[in-house]
Amino acid sequence: MNGNTSVGKKGSSVDGAIHIYHGPTTLVSARHNGKQNIMVAAWVCELDFDPSRITVVIDKNTYTRELIEASGALAINVSCVARVDIVHKVGTTSGRDLKDTDKYAQYGLETFSASEIDAPLLKGCVEWLECKLISEPHNQNTYDLFITEVVAAYADGRIFQMVAGILRGMTIYGQFIMWQVALSLPSEKLKALK
Repeated sequence: MNGNTSVGKKGSSVDGAIHIYHGPTTLVSARHNGKQNIMVAAWVCELDFDPSRITVVIDKNTYTRELIEASGALAINVSCVARVDIVHKVGTTSGRDLKDTDKYAQYGLETFSASEIDAPLLKGCVEWLECKLISEPHNQNTYDLFITEVVAAYADGRIFQMVAGILRGMTIYGQFIMWQVALSLPSEKLKALK
């Protein structure tokens, strides 16, 4: 091949060459019975805007999934390039393997409290979404797909104000980007952190 990627019709020799576009790489956090964890999740995207719903794919073997299923809630922490080292660290370590500690203590991660759920929110991110799980056992067990309702959202005011006007209603490859969820929440649930 000449280096270009092409997609053929189903059943053709290139039917496996699929272009997939999804939401940003995020950090998903959860807590239950005093245990907490944070993991990297790339398959996070908007499902609906009224009410605001997000889908998240979380493998059945992850420790964070155990906490989410037990608590019925999760937080989505949208990181930025300045935190790439943290994303790498939490994405390559299992909280289950850390004895007598967790990833927050292990890596010196600072958090603040969520207002609507019991999950840690990671300081230094650009957006945070507090989500309650909508129980869909078939999707969860068959596809590792969790459907959640966003019950609170926060954004770094400096970044949010800079890009909010540009991103309002903008789509990338036909998919609304993460910021749109925060823009669609009622103003009393959207708080810009200074």
